Amino acid sequence: MKKLLVLLAIVGFNFSYSQLSMTKLDGTPINNGDLYLFTTHNSAESYLGFKMYNNSNSDIRVKCRVVSITNAPGSNVQLCLGDICVFNVTVGNAYPNAGAFIEANGSNGNFDHFDNQFANTGGTFPVDYVLKFFIVNAQNQEVGNSIQFTYRFNPNAASVEESDLKSMGIKLSQTVVSSNFEVDAQLETTLFLTDINGKVVRQLAFSGTRNIDLSELQSGMYFARFESGEKVAVAKILKK
Repeated sequence: MKKLLVLLAIVGFNFSYSQLSMTKLDGTPINNGDLYLFTTHNSAESYLGFKMYNNSNSDIRVKCRVVSITNAPGSNVQLCLGDICVFNVTVGNAYPNAGAFIEANGSNGNFDHFDNQFANTGGTFPVDYVLKFFIVNAQNQEVGNSIQFTYRFNPNAASVEESDLKSMGIKLSQTVVSSNFEVDAQLETTLFLTDINGKVVRQLAFSGTRNIDLSELQSGMYFARFESGEKVAVAKILKK
């Protein structure tokens, strides 16, 4: 009996702390407490796609609870999770009703996302949505770990991307490109360019000014991840 209790305690400990993890579509980890700042709404630049990973040996269901909303009515958004998309959200509600299914040691697809389409013209900023992702059991009770982050829309703020790049000494000539993508890096930097599915399509280490040929890539959104020592910055690149 004692061995059984110890085993159950170990299983309970693992279940409480290790099942759910999340990243953005470019592979950047989404951590509990993160804030994501967007300076546009209802566009490719305001789209926050995310991957959810089940790191356990059992199937799970995940929900998203809207913890709080600031300076917005909760309408004109897109929250897509599992098999459903909702366009109006309410504080305290969790979506979807049955939870999004993720098989053991699996992940969701690449379609799940949150996007603010509320302009708040003439209103007060920032517009904040605090979202909590958590696991539910068969009784629809919350179990295991959770991940909570803030999605912020503020057209008057400098983007997090810009401040992160500046702190690393990186300058981009443009983020909408037809063929060439020019980067100036003051420090030795490694660039990982990924598509929206997280596949690395370019990787190179350099310092100084580098002109990177993207002419062979298909049109669409890409993510440029720069790493220099322990510093990391990510920029969205739109290939025309």
